[in-house]
Amino acid sequence: MPGSETPLRIAIISPVWLPTPPPMYGAIEQIASILADGLVERGHRVTLYAAGDSVTFAELRSYYHEAPGWGSSVQSPFYELNHVLAAYRDIEQYDIVHDHTDPIGPALGAVAAATVPVAHTIHTTPGDHENRAIYELIHDRVDLVAVSQAQRATIADLRVRNVIHHGLPIDKFEYSEAKGDYLFFIGRMKYGKGLHLAIHAAKEAGLPLLVATKPIEFPKEEEYFKTEIQPLLDDQVQILGEVGFAEKVELYKGARCTVLPTLWDEPFGLTAAESLACGTPVVALGRGATPEIVEHGVTGFVADQPGELAGYIDRVATELSPRECRLAAEKRFSAARMIDSYERLYHRLISERHS
Repeated sequence: MPGSETPLRIAIISPVWLPTPPPMYGAIEQIASILADGLVERGHRVTLYAAGDSVTFAELRSYYHEAPGWGSSVQSPFYELNHVLAAYRDIEQYDIVHDHTDPIGPALGAVAAATVPVAHTIHTTPGDHENRAIYELIHDRVDLVAVSQAQRATIADLRVRNVIHHGLPIDKFEYSEAKGDYLFFIGRMKYGKGLHLAIHAAKEAGLPLLVATKPIEFPKEEEYFKTEIQPLLDDQVQILGEVGFAEKVELYKGARCTVLPTLWDEPFGLTAAESLACGTPVVALGRGATPEIVEHGVTGFVADQPGELAGYIDRVATELSPRECRLAAEKRFSAARMIDSYERLYHRLISERHS
């Protein structure tokens, strides 16, 4: 069983742009933090490579004293390059390295894996043209992990060692059966997240929409806000800005449903799992991994077209059970289940290397 074997020496490389865990937005850093701390609690010797302002139960090693910020990623790739180079210089100290960066980390890992196995969780869209070229070059050297079957299908001809859904510390997400008369949207201010569609659906359903969104950082986000969102704003739509964990949980648990009309093939969609953990159904478009997370007619509704969203919102209160949502999150998206899966994978990869 996971955790019953000899403790492993594990290096986890988190993205450098934000602290791990992030104080606000940052799904990848959140998963790296949950995994690192969970493995430490199970007795493993874990080293987390992350920005120096990170907080972890693991040993923390940092090239940068403070996270440079996500906006720095468009200015220079050297932040990430220096970060992952510093981590891979230590590779001989570990039984396995688990890399969550992209794309520089797994590329360097393909070389470093000659001596120690390197697992790489894919947090992006590997089937896209630029990403696919990288994964074609490294898939026989780095042990790739997909976060959904939908993501895995985009590189069906490449070697992927496992599909492991993300997990959450479910107990930290307060559950409530009492729901208010508002809808909730959480996501970046970008076209692919579909906020404009959520606003249209809320207006058609006649319900207020509360929006938690990260501050605008890039020109495309500014353009999207001015052209697609600003003309739709009125008293029915409340832009809250970026919210912390406690406020996010309050917003999830009190909403009639969370509306996630994503317009791109999202590899996983952590916000949907978070909503279910609070007992709140999800109404979403069926792109990417969404149908793997939201069970249509049980924990939410998955629409084929944007025009269907409002109709499904009308059915949430009478047809869906908050308890079913919570139970699904406990069973399918717990941190314990995710950590179990990664422990098994680590032992298998190490055993294969030594056989």
